[in-house]
Amino acid sequence: CKIWPSTITSIAIALAITENYLNGRGTFRIQGGGFEGTIISVVPNDMVDGYRELVSSIYGEDAILEVSIRPFGTKTII
Repeated sequence: CKIWPSTITSIAIALAITENYLNGRGTFRIQGGGFEGTIISVVPNDMVDGYRELVSSIYGEDAILEVSIRPFGTKTII
């Protein structure tokens, strides 16, 4: 998930909310930095729906972008 908070205070709050929600599962960090950095969170599959609902309730539906990682690594195409 990628969250776009609007201020530095929002970024700090988003980090705290994410840390509390994940409770040691998954990971998260600030990406980009500056005054308009984003939060990138790696959330376990069984926690994604709850995390999306939590973040959207605070920052709005447009503040989160969900992406997924395919289950296999690189592949050779012949």
